[in-house]
Amino acid sequence: DVVRASGGVLLTTSANRPGEPPPARIEDAALEGVALAVDAGGLSGLPSTLATVVGSTVKVLREGSVVLADLGGDET
Repeated sequence: DVVRASGGVLLTTSANRPGEPPPARIEDAALEGVALAVDAGGLSGLPSTLATVVGSTVKVLREGSVVLADLGGDET
């Protein structure tokens, strides 16, 4: 519903400050300047994996729940 209401595009960033662990509750998130935050309850597990892709090169910027090697890739 949120994606449809935004015209089909939704851009997000991490909800934690650089170098800090990801928040487990919305109350712990860095929300300054945020127009909309959806509280889906408490979170557990690993954060998302953050990577950059340039051409055929994938560089993992932050390891998380997806391990590039598990997808048949080479972490460079």
